[in-house]
Amino acid sequence: MVICILFVFISTNNFWSRPILTPFSRKPFEFIVGFRKTWLLILLLYTFSIIGILYSNENLSLFSMFCICLTSCSYYQNPEDPIIMWNQTRSPSQFLWFKIYRGILQLTLLILPILILQFAFFPEDFFKPVLLWGMGMLIIPFVITLKYAVFPRKINITEGFIMGLCLMFYPLILAIIPYYYYKSIQNLKKLL
Repeated sequence: MVICILFVFISTNNFWSRPILTPFSRKPFEFIVGFRKTWLLILLLYTFSIIGILYSNENLSLFSMFCICLTSCSYYQNPEDPIIMWNQTRSPSQFLWFKIYRGILQLTLLILPILILQFAFFPEDFFKPVLLWGMGMLIIPFVITLKYAVFPRKINITEGFIMGLCLMFYPLILAIIPYYYYKSIQNLKKLL
C-alpha cells in the first residue's frame, strides 16, 4: 500500500521511455527492433547459460544458445515498409547478401559470449557449440530469403510449417535455401 501511494507522487516516465542500447548498428533494422523487444529473454537465456556452466550442465548452455538462434529468427517476421526498399541502391542479390551477412554477424555477436564460455569450460566438446553456431548461420539465410520471397506480406502458416519442417529435418534447409533465394530475387526485382 505504501509503495502504491509513493508511486502516485513519483514519475516513472523517464525510466520506462529510455531507449535500450543495442550492440547493433542502425542498418538493417531487424536486430535492433527485435533485440529491444526481447532483451529480457536474451538476458534470461544468458543466465541459463551461466547456470549451466556453473553446474557443469553443458546441455543447458547449448539449449540457451539454440534458443537465442531461434529468437533471432523471429526478428525477421515483420516486413519493412516498401518505401524503405525503394530507397536503397543495391541490386536484389546484393541486397540479400547484405542482409544475410549482417544477420549472421549480428547473430554471432549475440551468441559469442556463450560460445566463449563453452570453449573455456567445456574444451573437450568444442564441436557442439560450433555445430550450433553453424546451424544458426544456416537458419538466418533461410529466414531472410523466406521473408523476401513473400515480401511485402508477412510469413504465414504455410511458410511457418516449412520452417518447422526444416528445424525437424535440418539438412532439408540446405535444399530449401536456394529455392527461396531464387524466389526472393524474382520478387525483389519487381519491387526494386
